[in-house]
Amino acid sequence: MNGADYWTTRLEVGNPYDTDTVYLLPGFDEYLLGYRDRSAVLDPAHRNLVVPGGNGVFKPTIVAGGQVVGTWSRAVKQRDVSITIKWFPDIEPVHRERILSGLGSYVRFLCCSTRLA
Repeated sequence: MNGADYWTTRLEVGNPYDTDTVYLLPGFDEYLLGYRDRSAVLDPAHRNLVVPGGNGVFKPTIVAGGQVVGTWSRAVKQRDVSITIKWFPDIEPVHRERILSGLGSYVRFLCCSTRLA
């Protein structure tokens, strides 16, 4: 990509560059944190949307087709969790069913109902 070589291994969970796959990653996931130059997966124009103010605190990210395309947050209530999605301004939102499939493992972990806000 852009004249640089990137090495990767085959992931058991599938191909992260598959455009039909959506991952909701935590704020400090190594997919983004593990590199000094994050431009292969995060457009530099969106950096402040993921790390507001450059303070080192990363927001949870949405990855589709291998690219960070937005951020997400959660509001935990007594019996459910509400997920809020914020797409980057120039990104076309991913279809709702793809996001819900990306939430599958998270929902099973929480053992409660989850809804998109």
